[in-house]
Amino acid sequence: MNKKLFTIQILNTISTISQEIGLEMNKINQLIKYLKINIIDKDKIYYLDTIKIFQYYKINYIVSDICTIKQQIENRSLLNNNYNKKLSIGIIGHVNHGKTTMISEMTGAKILEAHDITQNISIYEKENIYIIDTPGHEIFNHIREHILSVIDFIVLTISLHDGIEFETEKILNLIHKRNLHNKTLVVFTKYDIKKYEVKDIVKQIECEYNFKGFSYITKSFQENKLKEIINIVTEIQQLYEEKDLHKHDGIIINKENINGTEYCLIKLNKNSINKKTTLLFDNKIAKINKILSLNKKQITNIEGQVFCYVNLSISIPIQQNSTFLCSSCDKEIDKYNKYITYTNYIVNINENKNIDTNKVVENYNKVFFFVKDEITQEIIYNTLKNYTIFNRSKVFYNINMSLAMCVSKNDEVIVFNKTLDTNIYNTLKKITTITVFDKIYDLIDYLEINNKKILDNIKIKNLAVIIKIFEIKGTYIYGCNILRGQFEMNSKVLATVQKDEFDNFVIQNAITTSIVSIKKGKSFVKITKKNDQIGFIFYNLANKLPLNGYIFTM
Repeated sequence: MNKKLFTIQILNTISTISQEIGLEMNKINQLIKYLKINIIDKDKIYYLDTIKIFQYYKINYIVSDICTIKQQIENRSLLNNNYNKKLSIGIIGHVNHGKTTMISEMTGAKILEAHDITQNISIYEKENIYIIDTPGHEIFNHIREHILSVIDFIVLTISLHDGIEFETEKILNLIHKRNLHNKTLVVFTKYDIKKYEVKDIVKQIECEYNFKGFSYITKSFQENKLKEIINIVTEIQQLYEEKDLHKHDGIIINKENINGTEYCLIKLNKNSINKKTTLLFDNKIAKINKILSLNKKQITNIEGQVFCYVNLSISIPIQQNSTFLCSSCDKEIDKYNKYITYTNYIVNINENKNIDTNKVVENYNKVFFFVKDEITQEIIYNTLKNYTIFNRSKVFYNINMSLAMCVSKNDEVIVFNKTLDTNIYNTLKKITTITVFDKIYDLIDYLEINNKKILDNIKIKNLAVIIKIFEIKGTYIYGCNILRGQFEMNSKVLATVQKDEFDNFVIQNAITTSIVSIKKGKSFVKITKKNDQIGFIFYNLANKLPLNGYIFTM
């Protein structure tokens, strides 16, 4: 097909799709004015190509939602069914580093550019592969950046005669910034007139540009260069697809402010999200600081869709209605677990050399919990979170050997259901006493009644107590109004109930007695004293159910 006629066909296609998405005519004219594209292709251009062309030229005001447009096109059957099977490979590199020459050898096309500089984007098709030649000069940076965002694979050319030059450095930094090294192939060109050794350039790339784990070809040009590159690219693609097996799409549907912290309400299309989930936005890992969903791990509506609140205050900026990939892959969990904080007071430290565990635990009474079951973890946290001690100490579980070495002989070590690794257990046993529980209720009773060690560091004036109240059924009661006020008998104040600065209930000036009444609220309380502990039973006249609780004294 004549190039001029083919270009007209492209412009007609652009005009058609632009009108279909409601684009104003003046913007269509601007688009046509900006587009100067040479395309060598025996077949007609598909509409998806047009979308990519939009993206190449950074025309954000034209295409506000690429995903929506693509779906419209697919629904109208305007997209060729075989197109999805085609790969797009972008050839990128510093000017005069052999990009155009390599494409000529790959495609057999005779390409001649003025002054040996590629002036425009050129797209070629061969063996169901789209090969995109990109300008290497710095004035085309904006084009190059957008090509990287839409192509399937990147082939970066580096001349062994010239080495790493200014534009090569910018490209390497861009690839690293967008985490694209897994789909990048470096091809060393001008092998016959080389001044640099491959190993030296590879070392320079890895050390100076933090660009590790990339693939490269050290051979000079061979006859079937396209086949050679395609084979390597296919291998990279397979690895990349295997990595993405556990990922599923989601969408952020709203932003909310919860207690002064910005949260996004996200909806998953598949599976569920949990505390070990990593989110992938534009190939960037979003570090999940905390997940909220009304004290549940997820919210499921009638239609079975899954929602969850995610705190993205330390992540990259996310806009409403953004789409993302959510990964539950074990390898992803292991790799990014160090970023995940489970709650304000429960910290999970993986093998992270950047964290000085000695500094993490210094100046605290340390309490170590080794519990892998998430339900048990939730029970323990709900049991303990209203205690003052948990504003003054840290709780660790899923401990590693590095953290185990920080345990001293005065620390409290608690193991539930034998979940602790044998080597770590033996290490801790030499340092301090380990308490093991098989039943969760035994563990809760121990923590609530007998564990005085964790209270040693609390300093409250006079007689201070910490209260924990729960129903027989196990549902915890927090902030019950009948507890506010004073315990009185014969107009004599026996104890004052109030909240401390940490929102915990505290009884002060308690006097041992038998049966007393609380003026505020229709309830009775029986207080008994045994050694240094005061026990009490509340009777609620409304439902006549006894509520059990314990008071710890200092």
